[in-house]
Amino acid sequence: MSDILLTPSFYTYIQAVNVSYKGEYVVVRNQRNETLTAKAVIVSVPIPVLRDGDIKFDPPLSPRKVDAIRRIGVGPALKVCSCV
Repeated sequence: MSDILLTPSFYTYIQAVNVSYKGEYVVVRNQRNETLTAKAVIVSVPIPVLRDGDIKFDPPLSPRKVDAIRRIGVGPALKVCSCV
């Protein structure tokens, strides 16, 4: 497993399976069990990925956010932005 502290970047693609908050940092783990550590991340995924629980958040998303995600209909151009 590799631990990498990212320098500021406008675009870093990773297929995440786990997003954990560790003190001042966020740790993202991918399908190959590699980790990336950063001060902040933007999770930009289709609603079904969030709804189906394909990405695990630690600590978990709040019940209010989970409920909102479950109630959102999916359309051809729907985009949602949430600070977590």
